[in-house]
Amino acid sequence: MILEVAGLRFSYASREVLQGVDFCVAPGQILAVLGPNGVGKSTLLRCVNAIHRPSHGAVLVEGADVLRLAPTAVAKAVGYVPQRTEAPRLTVFDAVLLGRKPHLRWRPDAHDLGVVEAAIGHLRLEPLRLRHLDQLSGGELQKVAIARALVQEPRLLLFDEPTSALDLRNQVEILRLIGHVARQHHMAVVMTLHDLNTALRFANQLVFLKNGRIVAAAPPAEVQAETVREVYGLPVQIHQINGHPIVVPITEE
Repeated sequence: MILEVAGLRFSYASREVLQGVDFCVAPGQILAVLGPNGVGKSTLLRCVNAIHRPSHGAVLVEGADVLRLAPTAVAKAVGYVPQRTEAPRLTVFDAVLLGRKPHLRWRPDAHDLGVVEAAIGHLRLEPLRLRHLDQLSGGELQKVAIARALVQEPRLLLFDEPTSALDLRNQVEILRLIGHVARQHHMAVVMTLHDLNTALRFANQLVFLKNGRIVAAAPPAEVQAETVREVYGLPVQIHQINGHPIVVPITEE
């Protein structure tokens, strides 16, 4: 396993948001974290990335507890793409190069520049490499954010709502790209999502959060309508379309 999360607990003041969360992710796998708004999905990612300090539990990335590592060591092990990415007056190349910061000594060397060029090529950003971030579309910005995380050369990638504010075509392109990166580089990926059907289509494993706990974990083919009803408070049916499960809400006429 690349990622093992065990007994994770976290509180905001007196409100316990995460109550003993456990899961693991293997190389090349994508795990989607699902649940209603405010259930703690983003908080969970920030705990895994040691941005938040849990009160209990361990987060192991290839056996090393990131909660006990220095920030630079965490950045080498974990790449994090937040829900909102700022667009400062930087070129695409410079923005991606910033992802090498955990590895830099005095200045970028030939290896660092090679890693950056490879990531830009991998995400097909060459035509944009000298364009400024504030001139990019939402989908282009998301690709830059992924490239910046990749050049950290992490073993684990975290995405907080990677398709928010993207149109349908860009959503599909970004999620296919994330899957390709996970498989090609044998990384583990954890992403939070609001869209259950998107998770069923692109993730290998789904975990459902409710009241600070994981109430169910299953691959897409084994997700039950009763689980969705319990977590979201909405009756649904699950149908198969072209071999993929699709959740359809049951609404009264």
